[in-house]
Amino acid sequence: SETVIRDAHQSMQMIAQSREDLSDDFAVFSEQLRLLNLTSEKLAAMQSGHESTLAENLEKLSNQLDNHSKQLESSIRESARTAELADGLTMKQQESARAILENLANQQNDLTVISDSLRQQIDHFTSSSDQYVRQTLRNFDDGLAELVERMSFTAAEIRDAVDSLPAALRQSPDYSG
Repeated sequence: SETVIRDAHQSMQMIAQSREDLSDDFAVFSEQLRLLNLTSEKLAAMQSGHESTLAENLEKLSNQLDNHSKQLESSIRESARTAELADGLTMKQQESARAILENLANQQNDLTVISDSLRQQIDHFTSSSDQYVRQTLRNFDDGLAELVERMSFTAAEIRDAVDSLPAALRQSPDYSG
């Protein structure tokens, strides 16, 4: 994108330079016309004996006009080429901008999908982990209650066994008490 902008800037500078060159060429052309007018006036005043000077001046003028005409043609061609380049760069810039906007829209859509998916996964995880923790605590409470009940039962049996131990010992034939 920066290359396109830099190229467009260079193209605009070239167009401006071509315009300045055209302006300079027209100024020179205007000067040549002024010289031609002066030459014509001098010719009219000198009518005779100056034919060779007139021919030289006309030849110089013709050569200068030919040179300026070639420069003008070159400037026009360069301006046309620069304008085409600027048009091409503008089109490339528009295509790049369109592609960037499309890419951003796609990325935004992708981020929306990812965000929705993450939200669903987090909701599912929260719900599942909450259920799992509750079930685990229920199972732990149930297991603990069962363990307490068994330990109470075992303690009662031990107490009963300890309480009946003296009577059992007295009934034993080996008891000497």
